[in-house]
Amino acid sequence: KDGGIKKPHDFRDGYQHLGAFTVLDAKGNEMHDTYATPGAAVEFRKTGKFPDGTVLVKEVSGTAHAALTTGDAHWATNVKVWFVMIKDAKGRYPQNKLWGEGWGWALFKSDAPNKQVATDFRTDCLPCHVPAKANDWIYVRGYRALREAPGAATK
Repeated sequence: KDGGIKKPHDFRDGYQHLGAFTVLDAKGNEMHDTYATPGAAVEFRKTGKFPDGTVLVKEVSGTAHAALTTGDAHWATNVKVWFVMIKDAKGRYPQNKLWGEGWGWALFKSDAPNKQVATDFRTDCLPCHVPAKANDWIYVRGYRALREAPGAATK
């Protein structure tokens, strides 16, 4: 009713994995895996937009690595945070500071995975998404599922 946002409990099993980013920086390497509600990627490929009500979950994990026979391998370890976005084409909650720019925005930390901790999307979420503003605030280039149909040949 008031625009409160919860982290979906079944996103790893019930949502489509859009893709992953590896973020390398001085604070430590991370894996960013992003999931979307079923059908959202198909609609995005058709229209270039997410359907109203689409839920995106980005799970950010630390990484480990080792030299394997395949090379220097890196994989996700402990979850640090989850970001949840809900497409809101209708502007449902104009008075709620977690809703704006066409999305509901939320942050959940691993020490309290069911407690939403963002207070204002303008300061807690939007600054990281500014480079993706032209793509509805989403880093589309990192998600092959948004660019090409499953099974399509890679260019």
